[in-house]
Amino acid sequence: MKINKFCFNFQQDKPVCNEISEDYTLISAASPIVFTICGKDVSCPTDTIIIYGQNSYRTYCSADRNPLILDTVGFGMTSADRQFFSELNIPLNKPVQLGENIVIHNLVKSMHTQQIYYNNADSDFNDYALRMILLNISEQLRSPQETEIPDVPRYRELLELRRSICASPTSRWSIDEICSEMNISRTYFHRIYFSAFGVTCMQDIIENRLSFAAEMLISTDTSVSKIAEICGYDSDSYFMRQFKKHTGLTPSEYRRRFSCNCGK
Repeated sequence: MKINKFCFNFQQDKPVCNEISEDYTLISAASPIVFTICGKDVSCPTDTIIIYGQNSYRTYCSADRNPLILDTVGFGMTSADRQFFSELNIPLNKPVQLGENIVIHNLVKSMHTQQIYYNNADSDFNDYALRMILLNISEQLRSPQETEIPDVPRYRELLELRRSICASPTSRWSIDEICSEMNISRTYFHRIYFSAFGVTCMQDIIENRLSFAAEMLISTDTSVSKIAEICGYDSDSYFMRQFKKHTGLTPSEYRRRFSCNCGK
């Protein structure tokens, strides 16, 4: 399968109306979304996916007043790929709610990392990652029972917190305030958050801020200083150091290298 473009943790501010593409397009929503299917609006919750076929019209928008949070992958298929896809029994042009999209999100994130560190969006790795995504969707459709909740205290609260961080990466997140609202100690909070997701809450906050900053760098001409401010950094130099540590490039270098949309 040939990956033609992808977006990781992308914020869609405006509705998409009658968009058409020669690619197949996977959309995985990390926020409530409304699709227009056959002239009817279909409201869907978080963790809904849809795969649009080639030359299909796409119309969708946020289900609330907040921007959509999306992972998307546009791809082409050979005849052999289409045979593989048909055996998975994944419907086209129909929204499907999954248990949780963490696997899909992490695989698209891996594509994003592949692009950042190896400057290669068209690779065998991404082909394998897309196949894993499709296999995961197929397995969830075959086994529609409720996803098992990990044996982590207050997991649902932590999951909602993580989704909020993803949806609002520029908010001034405070670990102390989070712990106060949950009425737990910092030590206990760090332990259960890491047990749930394999990373610390602060790592999630930083990564989402920097992913948002990276998207602004390639999709706008906003100054590096202003982007740092928007992303909650009081110091431009600290932002630039953290950005380079995260991506291996300074913000200016990143903008020059990836001055196109969504990893195309």
